[in-house]
Amino acid sequence: MEELFVPIYVLLILLAPIVLFVWQFRRVHRGLCSRIRGAVLYAVYSAVPTLFFVGIFLALVGVEELTNTSLIGEGYARSLMIVSIGGGAIVVLGTIVFLIVVAFIKKKAI
Repeated sequence: MEELFVPIYVLLILLAPIVLFVWQFRRVHRGLCSRIRGAVLYAVYSAVPTLFFVGIFLALVGVEELTNTSLIGEGYARSLMIVSIGGGAIVVLGTIVFLIVVAFIKKKAI
């Protein structure tokens, strides 16, 4: 199960922005929130999986330093930079695309 953690989490980091894009787009389109608020919520919510991955990694490194036992394998250690930079890039690019898309939509009447 340990070897599946990184691929499953990377899949979550890739799929979460897509789901959140549709969700926030519908909220903005229906007039439930403003365009800027929708973009900010999209950016924050889609960054959560990446920040959670980095947080868990740093917590495991802290526990490893305190207990002198290796909790993080080589694969996890090598994947941190790739996953965090890739996740950050997805969040930034997704937010830019979201801003462009919502700039051209008209809000529905509720």
